[in-house]
Amino acid sequence: MNKRQQGFTLIELLISIVVIGVLAAGSTFFYRDTVGQAKVALVQDTSRALRQNSQLVALMAGARGNLKGAMNQDGEQYTLSSGSLSATEQNMLMLLGISGHDWQIEKSGSDELLLRPRGVSEDYAKNCYIRYIQAHDGLAQRIELPDQLACG
Repeated sequence: MNKRQQGFTLIELLISIVVIGVLAAGSTFFYRDTVGQAKVALVQDTSRALRQNSQLVALMAGARGNLKGAMNQDGEQYTLSSGSLSATEQNMLMLLGISGHDWQIEKSGSDELLLRPRGVSEDYAKNCYIRYIQAHDGLAQRIELPDQLACG
């Protein structure tokens, strides 16, 4: 009586494991790159929103003749300096509708803030931020991104 062999040979199992390993390694690099690109897009979109919204607040403040102090708009109170938003964490959170859980906001001078998305590795932290510089001494407010924006 002939018994038919069932199952896989050791070579077949090893080849399957190697193929799965190669696919897993390739997908890890793809995933890491995709996450970095998503964070770059997030920073770019947030800087655009910051630029547009802060210009809108400055226009409203100018129209009201309110160039310093506090300005209420739709139940939110913004702090102004020289006709533009003061560089405060509270202003950024309200203006952009972002969360302190998702963004790290650091004061980098008396009139500057750095906004960084959380979860960016130390290697990329120096190239993944938005710098907001409030208007002062006759200079307009500025919103800057690094020359080589990278958020891997």
